[in-house]
Amino acid sequence: MTAPLRGRNNKSISEAATAKWAEADLVSAHSYVDGQIWLGTIPQPTDEANALIEDIRAFVDRLNETETLNPAWRDARLREAEVYCEKLERTGYQPIGVGPNEDRHGVLLAATRSGKLTSILAQNLMNYAGSVLASDSKGELARLFANRRGHGSEHCDGLGQQVHVIDPYRVSSVSEDLYAGFNPLQDLHPDDPLLIEKAASIADMLIIRGDPKNVHFDDNARIFVKAVILFVVYEYQDLPQYKNLLTVRDLIVNGARAQMEADFAAREAATGETITDRPSAFMYLLDLMKEYQE
Repeated sequence: MTAPLRGRNNKSISEAATAKWAEADLVSAHSYVDGQIWLGTIPQPTDEANALIEDIRAFVDRLNETETLNPAWRDARLREAEVYCEKLERTGYQPIGVGPNEDRHGVLLAATRSGKLTSILAQNLMNYAGSVLASDSKGELARLFANRRGHGSEHCDGLGQQVHVIDPYRVSSVSEDLYAGFNPLQDLHPDDPLLIEKAASIADMLIIRGDPKNVHFDDNARIFVKAVILFVVYEYQDLPQYKNLLTVRDLIVNGARAQMEADFAAREAATGETITDRPSAFMYLLDLMKEYQE
């Protein structure tokens, strides 16, 4: 039977679960080897500390077996022995790496400033040889480990992997050759049933929320950007070189000026007449977008 746990003020509290701290001999069955996910370490006393602990335990056994000792003196020595053993177990240890050899999903939960980066993430990013996709809003993972996972630097050897840092705002401050990009519109297609939702997600990422008092303008900006993204996906589905965010930006900044000039030039060539009544490039863009309304 498990003894009841003790809380503050030495009050007894009920046992809530069966999880307990693992002993070193049990954890050694899951010891870390190269290629696994690093979970952490468990302290194990060094051989010298273990030898001292064994001597102290032998001394404790002799104290318990000797009946002629003063009980108060013996209890004091037993408490001292317990304190010494605890210190040896804490201070004289060599870590055992822990890393289960399996491919199941895991999750890391810890409070802010509890050491997630230094104790878990850093170890894996420095040593894990598999592929890593890291969401790094602060840019610190890229800044600290891009060279280690790549070709190395004067401070560390590299793992020889290809490293691509997608950081349009350059918050990571890595070398320019590591920055990369991707085309989020590449895999968007008109027949995708989730096309509208995907376009909305991209627009939401592009529009940075400002003052809460101006949320109306932010929302309308997202709606317009989403509409332009959808237009680009439909209009350039057979012209992949134009189906990208550069085209979206050009249309938002300049309207459909190039398309309008080409269309009006073709009309003038066909009719032989000069067309003077032309809409603005932005109104022409809206007219083109209306053609895809369903």
